[in-house]
Amino acid sequence: MLRLGYQIAMMSDENEPLTLAEEGKVAGRRFGPLFAGTGLLALVVGSVTLCKFYTAGVAKPGDSISLIATGSMPDFNVVLSTDEDVYALLDGISEVGAGRRLSANSVKEAKRAWVSEKMTSVSSMATVKALHAYYRLTGQEDLFGGPYADQAEGQRARDVIEWGLHKYNGVDWKGYMNETTATKKPPPGPQVGVGATASLISRVWPANSRFVILILAWLPVGKYPWVGVGGVGVAHTHGQATCNFKFLNVVEGAGNTFYDIGDGTSNTTDMFTDGLPHKGTCNDNNYKPILLNPATGRQFIESKDLIGDTSGFIQDDYGAHSIDNLNTEEIVYSIHIYYPPYPHAWSFHQNHDTQHQSGCEGREGAPQEGYRNCVTPFAGECGTTSMKLWLEIAANATRDGIKEKLDGEHVDLVTEDDTLENEKITTVAPA
Repeated sequence: MLRLGYQIAMMSDENEPLTLAEEGKVAGRRFGPLFAGTGLLALVVGSVTLCKFYTAGVAKPGDSISLIATGSMPDFNVVLSTDEDVYALLDGISEVGAGRRLSANSVKEAKRAWVSEKMTSVSSMATVKALHAYYRLTGQEDLFGGPYADQAEGQRARDVIEWGLHKYNGVDWKGYMNETTATKKPPPGPQVGVGATASLISRVWPANSRFVILILAWLPVGKYPWVGVGGVGVAHTHGQATCNFKFLNVVEGAGNTFYDIGDGTSNTTDMFTDGLPHKGTCNDNNYKPILLNPATGRQFIESKDLIGDTSGFIQDDYGAHSIDNLNTEEIVYSIHIYYPPYPHAWSFHQNHDTQHQSGCEGREGAPQEGYRNCVTPFAGECGTTSMKLWLEIAANATRDGIKEKLDGEHVDLVTEDDTLENEKITTVAPA
Protein backbone atom coordinates (compact mmCIF):
# COMPACT_ATOMS: atom_id res chain seq x y z
CA MET A 1 0.00 0.00 0.00
CA LEU A 2 1.31 3.46 -0.87
CA ARG A 3 1.64 5.70 2.14
CA LEU A 4 0.36 9.08 0.96
CA GLY A 5 0.91 12.52 2.39
CA TYR A 6 1.01 16.13 1.34
CA GLN A 7 3.63 18.84 1.33
CA ILE A 8 3.17 22.55 1.90
CA ALA A 9 5.34 25.53 1.12
CA MET A 10 7.60 26.72 3.92
CA MET A 11 9.05 30.16 4.55
CA SER A 12 12.72 30.57 5.40
CA ASP A 13 13.79 32.13 8.65
CA GLU A 14 13.83 35.48 6.83
CA ASN A 15 10.38 34.93 5.25
CA GLU A 16 11.90 34.08 1.89
CA PRO A 17 9.58 31.82 -0.09
CA LEU A 18 10.82 28.33 -0.85
CA THR A 19 9.45 25.96 -3.46
CA LEU A 20 9.66 22.22 -3.69
CA ALA A 21 9.95 22.29 -7.48
CA GLU A 22 12.94 24.62 -7.52
CA GLU A 23 14.78 23.98 -4.29
CA GLY A 24 13.44 20.85 -2.62
CA LYS A 25 13.36 22.77 0.63
CA VAL A 26 9.80 22.59 1.85
CA ALA A 27 8.35 21.42 5.09
CA GLY A 28 6.85 17.97 4.86
CA ARG A 29 3.95 16.54 6.75
CA ARG A 30 2.74 12.99 6.54
CA PHE A 31 -0.51 11.20 7.17
CA GLY A 32 -0.31 7.73 8.62
CA PRO A 33 -0.41 5.76 11.82
CA LEU A 34 0.74 7.62 14.90
CA PHE A 35 1.06 4.35 16.74
CA ALA A 36 1.97 0.85 15.64
CA GLY A 37 -0.76 -1.53 14.62
CA THR A 38 -3.43 1.09 13.83
CA GLY A 39 -3.27 0.71 10.04
CA LEU A 40 -2.55 3.19 7.27
CA LEU A 41 -4.63 6.20 6.25
CA ALA A 42 -4.64 7.37 2.63
CA LEU A 43 -5.84 10.94 2.07
CA VAL A 44 -6.78 12.50 -1.26
CA VAL A 45 -6.35 16.28 -1.34
CA GLY A 46 -8.23 18.23 -4.01
CA SER A 47 -8.65 16.86 -7.50
CA VAL A 48 -5.32 15.09 -7.88
CA THR A 49 -5.40 12.91 -10.99
CA LEU A 50 -3.36 9.87 -11.89
CA CYS A 51 -1.61 11.56 -14.80
CA LYS A 52 -0.18 14.60 -13.03
CA PHE A 53 2.24 15.14 -10.17
CA TYR A 54 1.43 18.11 -7.94
CA THR A 55 3.80 20.10 -5.78
CA ALA A 56 3.41 23.11 -3.55
CA GLY A 57 3.75 26.51 -5.16
CA VAL A 58 5.48 29.61 -3.77
CA ALA A 59 3.81 30.89 -0.62
CA LYS A 60 4.06 34.39 0.77
CA PRO A 61 2.79 35.49 4.17
CA GLY A 62 -0.99 35.46 4.06
CA ASP A 63 -1.20 33.49 0.82
CA SER A 64 -3.34 30.38 0.56
CA ILE A 65 -1.71 27.16 -0.52
CA SER A 66 -2.38 25.97 -4.05
CA LEU A 67 -1.32 22.86 -5.89
CA ILE A 68 0.50 23.37 -9.17
CA ALA A 69 0.73 20.67 -11.82
CA THR A 70 4.37 20.17 -12.74
CA GLY A 71 4.24 17.32 -15.23
CA SER A 72 3.80 13.58 -15.36
CA MET A 73 3.63 11.56 -12.20
CA PRO A 74 7.06 10.21 -11.29
CA ASP A 75 7.93 6.55 -11.49
CA PHE A 76 6.62 4.80 -8.39
CA ASN A 77 8.37 1.54 -9.22
CA VAL A 78 11.95 2.27 -8.15
CA VAL A 79 13.62 -0.79 -6.63
CA LEU A 80 16.61 -0.28 -4.34
CA SER A 81 18.86 -3.33 -4.26
CA THR A 82 22.42 -2.00 -3.92
CA ASP A 83 24.34 0.78 -2.26
CA GLU A 84 24.65 2.42 -5.66
CA ASP A 85 20.86 2.44 -6.11
CA VAL A 86 20.46 4.29 -2.82
CA TYR A 87 23.29 6.72 -3.54
CA ALA A 88 21.71 7.58 -6.90
CA LEU A 89 18.27 8.15 -5.39
CA LEU A 90 19.54 10.37 -2.58
CA ASP A 91 22.22 12.16 -4.58
CA GLY A 92 22.07 15.82 -3.62
CA ILE A 93 20.77 15.42 -0.08
CA SER A 94 23.77 17.27 1.36
CA GLU A 95 22.98 20.29 -0.82
CA VAL A 96 19.42 20.72 0.41
CA GLY A 97 19.32 23.96 2.35
CA ALA A 98 22.81 25.02 1.25
CA GLY A 99 23.13 28.72 0.54
CA ARG A 100 19.88 29.58 2.29
CA ARG A 101 19.63 31.54 5.51
CA LEU A 102 18.09 28.69 7.44
CA SER A 103 18.63 27.52 10.98
CA ALA A 104 20.14 24.10 11.53
CA ASN A 105 16.73 22.73 12.54
CA SER A 106 15.10 24.18 9.42
CA VAL A 107 17.76 22.55 7.25
CA LYS A 108 17.05 19.18 8.89
CA GLU A 109 13.32 19.58 8.30
CA ALA A 110 13.95 20.53 4.68
CA LYS A 111 16.09 17.44 4.22
CA ARG A 112 13.46 15.22 5.81
CA ALA A 113 10.87 16.62 3.41
CA TRP A 114 13.24 16.08 0.47
CA VAL A 115 13.84 12.45 1.50
CA SER A 116 10.09 11.95 1.91
CA GLU A 117 9.50 13.05 -1.67
CA LYS A 118 12.30 10.84 -2.98
CA MET A 119 11.02 7.79 -1.13
CA THR A 120 7.52 8.09 -2.60
CA SER A 121 9.00 6.76 -5.84
CA VAL A 122 10.36 3.62 -4.16
CA SER A 123 8.24 0.49 -4.46
CA SER A 124 10.77 -1.88 -2.91
CA MET A 125 13.74 -1.78 -0.58
CA ALA A 126 14.85 -5.16 -1.85
CA THR A 127 17.88 -5.91 0.34
CA VAL A 128 19.08 -5.34 3.88
CA LYS A 129 22.25 -3.93 2.35
CA ALA A 130 20.25 -1.22 0.57
CA LEU A 131 18.36 -0.49 3.79
CA HIS A 132 21.67 -0.10 5.61
CA ALA A 133 22.90 2.32 2.93
CA TYR A 134 19.69 4.36 3.23
CA TYR A 135 20.18 4.74 6.98
CA ARG A 136 23.87 5.54 6.57
CA LEU A 137 23.12 8.42 4.19
CA THR A 138 20.19 9.86 6.12
CA GLY A 139 22.01 9.36 9.41
CA GLN A 140 24.99 11.33 8.12
CA GLU A 141 22.61 14.25 7.66
CA ASP A 142 21.53 14.07 11.32
CA LEU A 143 17.94 13.18 10.39
CA PHE A 144 17.59 10.66 13.23
CA GLY A 145 19.47 9.38 16.25
CA GLY A 146 19.08 12.44 18.46
CA PRO A 147 19.45 14.40 20.50
CA TYR A 148 16.05 15.83 19.59
CA ALA A 149 14.57 19.19 20.46
CA ASP A 150 11.48 17.38 21.77
CA GLN A 151 9.27 14.37 21.20
CA ALA A 152 7.78 16.00 18.12
CA GLU A 153 11.17 15.99 16.41
CA GLY A 154 11.65 12.42 17.57
CA GLN A 155 8.48 11.52 15.68
CA ARG A 156 9.78 13.21 12.53
CA ALA A 157 12.97 11.18 12.87
CA ARG A 158 10.78 8.11 13.18
CA ASP A 159 9.27 8.99 9.80
CA VAL A 160 12.70 8.77 8.18
CA ILE A 161 13.23 5.30 9.64
CA GLU A 162 9.80 4.08 8.55
CA TRP A 163 10.20 5.35 4.97
CA GLY A 164 12.94 2.76 4.64
CA LEU A 165 11.77 -0.08 6.88
CA HIS A 166 8.22 -0.15 5.51
CA LYS A 167 9.56 -0.53 1.97
CA TYR A 168 11.82 -3.45 2.86
CA ASN A 169 10.34 -6.61 1.34
CA GLY A 170 13.43 -8.67 0.58
CA VAL A 171 14.15 -12.28 1.36
CA ASP A 172 17.89 -11.82 1.80
CA TRP A 173 17.40 -11.65 5.57
CA LYS A 174 17.42 -15.45 5.47
CA GLY A 175 21.13 -15.24 4.72
CA TYR A 176 21.60 -13.48 8.03
CA MET A 177 19.21 -15.56 10.14
CA ASN A 178 17.50 -18.87 9.39
CA GLU A 179 16.51 -22.12 11.08
CA THR A 180 19.97 -23.64 10.73
CA THR A 181 21.60 -20.64 12.37
CA ALA A 182 18.91 -20.22 15.00
CA THR A 183 18.89 -23.81 16.17
CA LYS A 184 22.58 -24.62 16.18
CA LYS A 185 24.02 -25.59 19.52
CA PRO A 186 25.35 -22.47 21.23
CA PRO A 187 29.10 -22.20 21.79
CA PRO A 188 30.47 -23.06 25.24
CA GLY A 189 30.09 -20.42 27.88
CA PRO A 190 27.33 -18.16 29.16
CA GLN A 191 24.82 -16.55 26.81
CA VAL A 192 22.96 -13.26 26.55
CA GLY A 193 19.41 -13.48 27.89
CA VAL A 194 16.85 -12.23 25.39
CA GLY A 195 14.27 -14.96 25.70
CA ALA A 196 16.64 -16.68 23.26
CA THR A 197 20.40 -17.08 23.09
CA ALA A 198 22.89 -14.77 21.49
CA SER A 199 23.23 -17.08 18.51
CA LEU A 200 19.71 -16.00 17.53
CA ILE A 201 20.81 -12.46 16.79
CA SER A 202 22.51 -11.23 13.64
CA ARG A 203 23.62 -7.65 13.16
CA VAL A 204 24.30 -5.90 9.89
CA TRP A 205 27.69 -4.29 9.30
CA PRO A 206 29.49 -1.91 9.11
CA ALA A 207 29.02 -0.57 12.62
CA ASN A 208 27.43 2.88 12.88
CA SER A 209 26.92 4.98 15.99
CA ARG A 210 23.57 6.36 14.78
CA PHE A 211 21.79 3.08 14.11
CA VAL A 212 22.03 -0.67 14.11
CA ILE A 213 19.96 -3.22 12.17
CA LEU A 214 19.36 -6.48 14.01
CA ILE A 215 17.68 -9.58 12.61
CA LEU A 216 16.40 -11.89 15.34
CA ALA A 217 14.89 -15.34 15.68
CA TRP A 218 12.37 -16.17 18.42
CA LEU A 219 12.03 -19.82 19.35
CA PRO A 220 8.80 -21.78 19.66
CA VAL A 221 7.99 -23.07 23.12
CA GLY A 222 9.99 -26.14 24.09
CA LYS A 223 11.00 -27.31 20.59
CA TYR A 224 14.72 -26.53 20.72
CA PRO A 225 15.69 -27.01 24.39
CA TRP A 226 19.40 -27.15 23.58
CA VAL A 227 19.13 -23.52 22.43
CA GLY A 228 16.40 -21.98 24.56
CA VAL A 229 12.89 -22.44 25.90
CA GLY A 230 11.10 -19.88 23.73
CA GLY A 231 7.87 -18.36 24.98
CA VAL A 232 7.51 -14.90 26.51
CA GLY A 233 10.49 -12.61 26.03
CA VAL A 234 12.17 -10.15 28.38
CA ALA A 235 10.23 -6.92 28.93
CA HIS A 236 12.70 -4.06 28.58
CA THR A 237 13.16 -0.38 27.88
CA HIS A 238 15.49 1.17 25.28
CA GLY A 239 17.78 3.58 27.09
CA GLN A 240 15.62 6.50 25.85
CA ALA A 241 16.55 5.58 22.27
CA THR A 242 13.94 4.52 19.71
CA CYS A 243 13.22 1.19 18.05
CA ASN A 244 11.12 0.36 15.00
CA PHE A 245 10.61 -3.32 14.25
CA LYS A 246 8.49 -5.65 12.18
CA PHE A 247 8.11 -9.37 11.71
CA LEU A 248 9.49 -11.10 8.65
CA ASN A 249 7.12 -14.06 8.77
CA VAL A 250 3.71 -14.72 10.29
CA VAL A 251 3.49 -17.27 13.10
CA GLU A 252 0.31 -17.90 15.05
CA GLY A 253 0.82 -17.06 18.72
CA ALA A 254 3.86 -14.91 18.07
CA GLY A 255 3.86 -11.15 18.42
CA ASN A 256 4.84 -8.09 20.40
CA THR A 257 3.64 -7.05 23.86
CA PHE A 258 3.63 -3.38 24.85
CA TYR A 259 3.80 -2.49 28.55
CA ASP A 260 3.23 0.76 30.42
CA ILE A 261 6.04 2.10 32.61
CA GLY A 262 5.17 3.73 35.92
CA ASP A 263 6.72 5.32 38.99
CA GLY A 264 7.68 8.71 37.75
CA THR A 265 10.01 10.43 35.32
CA SER A 266 13.35 12.20 35.39
CA ASN A 267 14.73 15.38 33.88
CA THR A 268 18.00 13.55 33.26
CA THR A 269 18.22 12.71 29.56
CA ASP A 270 20.75 12.68 26.75
CA MET A 271 18.04 12.21 24.12
CA PHE A 272 16.01 15.42 24.40
CA THR A 273 16.97 19.06 24.91
CA ASP A 274 13.52 20.31 25.96
CA GLY A 275 14.25 20.31 29.70
CA LEU A 276 11.10 18.26 30.31
CA PRO A 277 10.83 15.05 32.34
CA HIS A 278 11.14 11.77 30.45
CA LYS A 279 11.06 8.07 31.27
CA GLY A 280 13.74 5.43 31.02
CA THR A 281 16.94 7.22 32.04
CA CYS A 282 19.85 5.14 33.27
CA ASN A 283 21.74 8.16 34.62
CA ASP A 284 19.62 9.22 37.60
CA ASN A 285 20.14 7.21 40.79
CA ASN A 286 16.75 8.38 42.09
CA TYR A 287 14.84 7.01 39.11
CA LYS A 288 13.52 3.44 39.39
CA PRO A 289 10.81 2.49 36.88
CA ILE A 290 8.18 -0.20 37.41
CA LEU A 291 6.44 -2.39 34.86
CA LEU A 292 2.66 -2.17 34.99
CA ASN A 293 0.66 -5.37 34.50
CA PRO A 294 3.65 -7.65 33.76
CA ALA A 295 1.41 -10.68 33.11
CA THR A 296 -0.27 -9.35 29.98
CA GLY A 297 1.05 -5.85 29.40
CA ARG A 298 -0.97 -3.08 27.78
CA GLN A 299 -1.46 -4.70 24.39
CA PHE A 300 -0.41 -7.80 22.48
CA ILE A 301 -0.12 -7.37 18.70
CA GLU A 302 0.13 -10.49 16.58
CA SER A 303 2.93 -10.95 14.07
CA LYS A 304 0.44 -10.79 11.18
CA ASP A 305 -0.35 -7.19 12.13
CA LEU A 306 3.29 -6.03 12.29
CA ILE A 307 4.64 -7.06 8.91
CA GLY A 308 5.21 -5.55 5.47
CA ASP A 309 4.45 -1.82 5.47
CA THR A 310 3.52 -1.73 9.17
CA SER A 311 6.06 -1.62 11.96
CA GLY A 312 5.99 -1.40 15.72
CA PHE A 313 7.44 1.67 17.42
CA ILE A 314 8.72 1.94 20.96
CA GLN A 315 10.51 4.61 22.98
CA ASP A 316 10.69 4.81 26.74
CA ASP A 317 8.13 7.62 27.08
CA TYR A 318 5.69 5.25 25.36
CA GLY A 319 6.58 2.24 27.51
CA ALA A 320 8.47 -1.05 27.28
CA HIS A 321 7.97 -4.19 25.19
CA SER A 322 8.80 -7.85 24.73
CA ILE A 323 8.83 -10.10 21.69
CA ASP A 324 6.98 -13.35 22.41
CA ASN A 325 6.58 -16.64 20.58
CA LEU A 326 3.92 -18.86 22.16
CA ASN A 327 3.80 -21.18 19.17
CA THR A 328 5.11 -24.70 19.77
CA GLU A 329 6.41 -25.46 16.26
CA GLU A 330 7.55 -22.41 14.28
CA ILE A 331 10.32 -19.84 14.68
CA VAL A 332 9.29 -16.24 14.15
CA TYR A 333 11.81 -13.77 12.71
CA SER A 334 11.94 -10.01 13.08
CA ILE A 335 14.02 -7.04 11.93
CA HIS A 336 14.75 -4.17 14.33
CA ILE A 337 16.19 -0.70 13.74
CA TYR A 338 17.63 1.00 16.83
CA TYR A 339 18.38 4.71 16.55
CA PRO A 340 20.71 5.27 18.17
CA PRO A 341 22.13 2.03 19.58
CA TYR A 342 22.02 2.20 23.37
CA PRO A 343 24.52 0.75 25.85
CA HIS A 344 22.20 0.45 28.87
CA ALA A 345 18.52 -0.23 29.55
CA TRP A 346 16.08 -1.47 32.19
CA SER A 347 14.88 -5.08 32.07
CA PHE A 348 12.08 -6.66 34.08
CA HIS A 349 12.54 -10.43 33.86
CA GLN A 350 12.73 -12.48 37.03
CA ASN A 351 16.02 -12.51 38.91
CA HIS A 352 16.33 -15.81 40.78
CA ASP A 353 19.30 -14.56 42.80
CA THR A 354 17.42 -11.87 44.69
CA GLN A 355 14.51 -11.74 47.11
CA HIS A 356 13.90 -8.04 46.55
CA GLN A 357 12.06 -8.29 43.24
CA SER A 358 8.27 -8.25 43.34
CA GLY A 359 5.24 -8.90 41.17
CA CYS A 360 6.70 -11.61 38.91
CA GLU A 361 3.97 -13.17 36.78
CA GLY A 362 3.81 -15.57 33.86
CA ARG A 363 1.69 -14.86 30.79
CA GLU A 364 -1.95 -15.66 31.52
CA GLY A 365 -3.31 -18.54 29.48
CA ALA A 366 0.05 -19.30 27.89
CA PRO A 367 2.69 -22.01 28.42
CA GLN A 368 4.85 -21.07 31.37
CA GLU A 369 8.10 -21.59 29.53
CA GLY A 370 10.02 -18.43 28.79
CA TYR A 371 10.48 -15.49 31.12
CA ARG A 372 8.36 -14.29 33.97
CA ASN A 373 8.36 -10.51 33.88
CA CYS A 374 8.08 -8.53 37.10
CA VAL A 375 6.81 -5.20 38.39
CA THR A 376 10.25 -4.22 39.67
CA PRO A 377 13.41 -4.31 37.52
CA PHE A 378 15.82 -7.23 37.31
CA ALA A 379 18.39 -5.17 39.22
CA GLY A 380 18.59 -1.84 40.99
CA GLU A 381 20.23 -0.27 37.99
CA CYS A 382 20.18 -0.53 34.22
CA GLY A 383 21.86 -3.49 32.61
CA THR A 384 24.45 -3.34 29.86
CA THR A 385 23.18 -4.27 26.42
CA SER A 386 25.07 -6.06 23.68
CA MET A 387 24.99 -2.77 21.75
CA LYS A 388 27.59 -1.32 24.08
CA LEU A 389 30.22 -3.34 22.25
CA TRP A 390 28.69 -2.29 18.93
CA LEU A 391 29.12 1.37 19.83
CA GLU A 392 32.72 0.76 20.82
CA ILE A 393 33.38 -0.93 17.48
CA ALA A 394 31.71 1.96 15.67
CA ALA A 395 33.95 4.42 17.52
CA ASN A 396 37.06 2.35 16.98
CA ALA A 397 37.23 0.05 13.97
CA THR A 398 39.63 -2.27 15.73
CA ARG A 399 39.08 -3.37 19.32
CA ASP A 400 40.70 -6.39 20.91
CA GLY A 401 41.45 -7.81 17.49
CA ILE A 402 37.88 -7.38 16.19
CA LYS A 403 38.21 -5.67 12.82
CA GLU A 404 35.50 -3.60 11.20
CA LYS A 405 33.56 -5.78 8.79
CA LEU A 406 33.33 -4.87 5.14
CA ASP A 407 30.21 -3.14 3.83
CA GLY A 408 27.34 -5.59 3.51
CA GLU A 409 28.79 -8.35 5.65
CA HIS A 410 27.15 -9.72 8.74
CA VAL A 411 28.12 -11.77 11.75
CA ASP A 412 26.28 -13.56 14.52
CA LEU A 413 26.30 -11.55 17.71
CA VAL A 414 28.27 -14.05 19.76
CA THR A 415 31.46 -12.88 21.42
CA GLU A 416 32.82 -13.45 24.88
CA ASP A 417 32.44 -9.77 25.67
CA ASP A 418 28.77 -9.88 24.73
CA THR A 419 27.55 -12.90 26.63
CA LEU A 420 26.34 -13.57 30.14
CA GLU A 421 24.46 -16.42 31.74
CA ASN A 422 20.70 -16.41 31.06
CA GLU A 423 19.42 -16.43 34.64
CA LYS A 424 22.21 -14.42 36.21
CA ILE A 425 22.45 -11.51 33.83
CA THR A 426 22.47 -7.87 34.74
CA THR A 427 22.26 -7.10 31.05
CA VAL A 428 19.52 -7.32 28.50
CA ALA A 429 20.18 -7.79 24.81
CA PRO A 430 18.10 -5.64 22.47
CA ALA A 431 14.80 -6.76 21.00
